[in-house]
Amino acid sequence: LWVAFVANNATSDLLVSSSANGQAWSRSTPVQGQASKAAPALAVFQNKLWVAFVANNATSDLLVSSSANGQAWSRSTPVQGQASKAAPAILGRDGAL
Repeated sequence: LWVAFVANNATSDLLVSSSANGQAWSRSTPVQGQASKAAPALAVFQNKLWVAFVANNATSDLLVSSSANGQAWSRSTPVQGQASKAAPAILGRDGAL
């Protein structure tokens, strides 16, 4: 089980934590030194954990990053030049619709 959230401090760091039982949680891990203006979204796709979030800067770019282990994250990339005022949603699905 994974949770992604924005740090409750002035940094607004984007963090993830995991749990095998929903009660004991791992220490939070930063996502590639990123910060978010709004709550992030998580999904599993192609055996990777994906996070979507709003850049914590004047652009408010909508960004995504992925990880195979929840520790090492890919470089965040913009979603085709999109920006957002609110938290994104993401749904991962392997296979065709």
